[in-house]
Amino acid sequence: MAATATYSASMRTRKTSSSGNAKSAVACQEYYDDSYNYVGIVHFSGMALSGKVITGISLRVKADQAGYGGGHTKTVYVRRSKYQAVSQSGVTGGSYYGDALGTFTGRFYGNTTTYTLSGSLLTNMAAYLAEGNNTICLFNPSPVKSSQGYSTNYMQWEECTITVTYEEAASQPTMSSYTVGMGSAVTIYTNRQSTAATHTLRYSFFTVNQTIATGVADSTTWTPPVSLAAQ
Repeated sequence: MAATATYSASMRTRKTSSSGNAKSAVACQEYYDDSYNYVGIVHFSGMALSGKVITGISLRVKADQAGYGGGHTKTVYVRRSKYQAVSQSGVTGGSYYGDALGTFTGRFYGNTTTYTLSGSLLTNMAAYLAEGNNTICLFNPSPVKSSQGYSTNYMQWEECTITVTYEEAASQPTMSSYTVGMGSAVTIYTNRQSTAATHTLRYSFFTVNQTIATGVADSTTWTPPVSLAAQ
């Protein structure tokens, strides 16, 4: 059954060439002055989605009045983070970000809007979060200067929350042996994908349908009854 979880972000901004925070409470992308390029760091504290099957992601963003006005559509460049923390000492912005996850577009100027991710960005980010990561970076390596001097996609996020829809990954049971004599014990391993999961194990043999065990975590031992021979 699907569940949802929402996390609020802590954010920082660093220049690609600096290990100090250019801005300590917001995440910026690209530049206001073309002598530098910003890396926005967006960290979702408490996120614990390792091993989950993620089916939906949305971002609710409150943007400051920075760069072009509300009528201008901007592209957000989302990347992996090499550090799962909002502020890693001694690391420049350029060393913070990792591979690209994808992009999405929206209007970011003195407004609050929710964006539902889709396509390759959803697929890539779902896989990234399911690895146990909780931090993304906003970074475009090739910003374009506008007629006003700042880059065309310059923006500043004041607040960001993420809502993730997910399901527990399905267990893939195995057995210690696949040739078992009636009256001999066999171990069944659940290979569960989450430590929160427990299992009810059942068997069906001709007309007999029985429960082997309930509340099974990692494994259980079962002895097929000799009485099954009557089937």
